Amino acid sequence: MTKQEFIAAIETKPNFIKWLKEPVASETFGADPNNPEVELLHGLAFVSTPDGTNRTNIFFMVDNTTGEATWQNADMLQPEENMEAKKMSALTNYLASNFVAYFVNRADLTNNWAEADVYEISGSQLVQNTIMVYKIGNNPITHKTVI
Repeated sequence: MTKQEFIAAIETKPNFIKWLKEPVASETFGADPNNPEVELLHGLAFVSTPDGTNRTNIFFMVDNTTGEATWQNADMLQPEENMEAKKMSALTNYLASNFVAYFVNRADLTNNWAEADVYEISGSQLVQNTIMVYKIGNNPITHKTVI
């Protein structure tokens, strides 16, 4: 989407209230400083949060060759829409639906695996196991007990 379309999309996000500082180029990249190939834009948004209102720095890139605007790294207004957050949400949903309780020990979300301590009821006891949760290709999320 273009720079103007990108800014308009930011303004329609549910937690966006208004701009405290309109996005402007804070850095430029390319051989000609008067005609940069890529610009980093920075704005300051007034947003609603579950705990009240706050301000959030907004950074996005514009490729002046193609006219395309994208987030610098991630969507700062809806972080739950970012790939890593979606993967973590899938992991915690999987663990919550399969175990009484869990603790994620470590995770490599890029490679789709995580190690977790999980708790299951066995008779009148609570049993702890360490498992490896993983997803390979288009297969569903699964897990194996670490021995």
